[in-house]
Amino acid sequence: MTETELARKFISYFAEYDIYNEVPAAGIIDFVAVMGNVRTAVEVKTTFNWKVFEQAYKNRNYAHYSYIAVPYNKDGHFRERLCKDYGIGLLYWNQNPKCALYTTEAIYVKEAVAPNLNRKIVKIVLKDYMKESVAGSQSQRVTAFGNTVNLITHYLKFRAGGRCSIKRIIEVVDHHYGSNTSARQCIINMCQAGVIKDFEYDNGFIKLK
Repeated sequence: MTETELARKFISYFAEYDIYNEVPAAGIIDFVAVMGNVRTAVEVKTTFNWKVFEQAYKNRNYAHYSYIAVPYNKDGHFRERLCKDYGIGLLYWNQNPKCALYTTEAIYVKEAVAPNLNRKIVKIVLKDYMKESVAGSQSQRVTAFGNTVNLITHYLKFRAGGRCSIKRIIEVVDHHYGSNTSARQCIINMCQAGVIKDFEYDNGFIKLK
């Protein structure tokens, strides 16, 4: 089972939450589940190791609760003790053959260790495009730059007839840059370098290829 497949099973456990995938923080959080003002960070791995523990430990600075989510292992006493000592929650996924008639993945998830509450956290900005990323998959992560390119492409296709001045499009599209000036220059540079494939820059205008 891949991390992406496993992540979907744990996301089912947080069915009532808003889910943001592949969230940049101190590293990349697999997904952040949000309920009201409470944020829960979840690191999904196919095996429990020091790397996932380190990431979950760092996530405590950015979420009220931090979990490690892994498949169940009957020899898990040490990892459970370790997580409890550091205030990190531990979720297990265990598909019991006796429960095969059930259809909801969430029933196979068990909280082995409850996380401590982190009252003071750094609130990173959660963007809507993060909901489109796939948890546990770097190749399917939607970045801030990728989201800006997608929004420009969409505007060109459906609002501008395939062509628009770069000044205008930067003014109307929600981009991730600090200013419109830096946005214009970066988009021009990326077009000229061939990084952007869907549209091109030509003498003050952006147009679809």
